[in-house]
Amino acid sequence: SRACSVQATDCRGYPRDADDGRRRLSPSNARNKQPILEVLAQYLVPSLNLGSRDSRSPESGTLEALEIASGTGEHVAHYAASLPHTVWQPTEWRGHAAPQFE
Repeated sequence: SRACSVQATDCRGYPRDADDGRRRLSPSNARNKQPILEVLAQYLVPSLNLGSRDSRSPESGTLEALEIASGTGEHVAHYAASLPHTVWQPTEWRGHAAPQFE
């Protein structure tokens, strides 16, 4: 296997972020993250029942979401920034995205 260095693309051909060469980018993610967010936002609405003491329970208005096969992490980062009432847990994290998206 050939060695990879920080460059315009990684060993698998993914473009790299110009500001942070450790971060992979995916052109398809850039194209579809907003349309997907618009659909998610219709369903991921905070609860109006604020009576719970547990800040992460559905009754508190905070939701939890698991993103399966997060890949580059671009989708989950976009969703976390746009849906602050939702705590996101990405999977498949390999160091090219932030370890926590809240």
